[in-house]
Amino acid sequence: MLMSSINDIIVEGRILAKSNKVLVPELISVLGAVHGAFLENNGIIVIGRDYRTDCRMLKRAYTSGAMSTGIDLLDLHSTPLPLLQFCIRRFGASGGVYFTSGHARLEETGIRFFNSLGIEFSKQDMDRLREIWEQKDIKRVDPNSVGRLSSIPHTANVYEKAVPAFIQKELVRNKKLVLDCSYGPSGEISPPLLSGLNIRIIGLNTYVPNVINMTIPSYDSIKEVSGIVKASSADIGVAMDVDGSRAIYFDETGSIADYDQIISMFLLHEKSIKNNRQSPIIASQTVSSIISEVCEGTGQQLYFVNNIPGMISENIREYRGIFGASDTGKFYFAEYGPFSDANLTILKILVIMGETEMPLSKLLRETPKTIKAFKDISIHKNVINNIPHIFNPVNQQFDFNVIDVLYGIKLVFEPGSWILLKPALHRDAIELFAESKTRDMESRMIQEVEEILVSQEKQLGNGDN
Repeated sequence: MLMSSINDIIVEGRILAKSNKVLVPELISVLGAVHGAFLENNGIIVIGRDYRTDCRMLKRAYTSGAMSTGIDLLDLHSTPLPLLQFCIRRFGASGGVYFTSGHARLEETGIRFFNSLGIEFSKQDMDRLREIWEQKDIKRVDPNSVGRLSSIPHTANVYEKAVPAFIQKELVRNKKLVLDCSYGPSGEISPPLLSGLNIRIIGLNTYVPNVINMTIPSYDSIKEVSGIVKASSADIGVAMDVDGSRAIYFDETGSIADYDQIISMFLLHEKSIKNNRQSPIIASQTVSSIISEVCEGTGQQLYFVNNIPGMISENIREYRGIFGASDTGKFYFAEYGPFSDANLTILKILVIMGETEMPLSKLLRETPKTIKAFKDISIHKNVINNIPHIFNPVNQQFDFNVIDVLYGIKLVFEPGSWILLKPALHRDAIELFAESKTRDMESRMIQEVEEILVSQEKQLGNGDN
């Protein structure tokens, strides 16, 4: 029996639940029909997925439901998310749907919906889907009007030519890059795109494994990238998220770049931003306070928005922003499109390195710093690997909001007060970085999080006994 409401599987603005337990094919077929009703039984949808077999199964179920309402589908099969968003705009589609088993929690599949601009559905759009589901307001078409399913080959070739058009190609030549594609479809797209610009690539995890039974990028794979960057004397390292929309960035020493530092670096050096100081910057409201100071120094207006799907993109359009950034690791270059693409971000970083003739470590060191409270906690490796589950917003209730920042977790206690948990690269420890307007609040946040982690370690010890 299908659920009467999809409230319980809408998490942080997206469909998210365990595959083949909650997200069963019968349910997803109805969801496809609901999406067709949302589009009033008319339109073209671009669909895609990552490599996991559960995503393939659920995409096929969605396809049958959407086609039953007369919707035509353009199938990208396995694809990075930015390529799907690119194709929505290129083909003038009505929207898109992407299926991915995100990196943070094993066996949970996410389904994301996009409008005709390639922007993720807003809360209002998701509320409309919920309303159609609850009212069972679905119209099936007659057999002669069932939607068509078509593949769209050669789109990767068009994309590979389009993305580099937004950079000075000569500035990235002969840079050396360690690239971990995290067993995602970016493994088919990113290496040829980047190597075509004469970037030297050491590629990792670019193939399709038979089974993916881990969250990726994992902490172990991140440590491996760090070590390979240093050992190979690479200029930069990148560990992509599964969907290719964001990544973790390493400087030439193998150290992980802080997202706030990367945002500051773009604000200070990226040419499209420097040439459009009259255009505002859009950022998630949980970024560091240093971003406000940087914008004040450059005379650029800064708008903060809630960290929910589609919000940065919509505000870039509404306020004609030139750049958007989130502390989840997403960077939006408005000259290209209202969405984040890790391939373009890599190229933008390399261009800045080429223009300034500075290594990434120096560029990051020269960004303004904010003083954060810090504590280092030695802790069992199993607790470190379990961080996404310990702070799972689906199963746990806390007095803070949980943000997945790809490498670690950010916990937001109140506006302007947050704590970032990052696994240490070279030993079993968690690094805590806290920012607030008061020292007392920073201390309280660190103490509360430390108590949770120590409690988890004690439970692990009891389990071992």
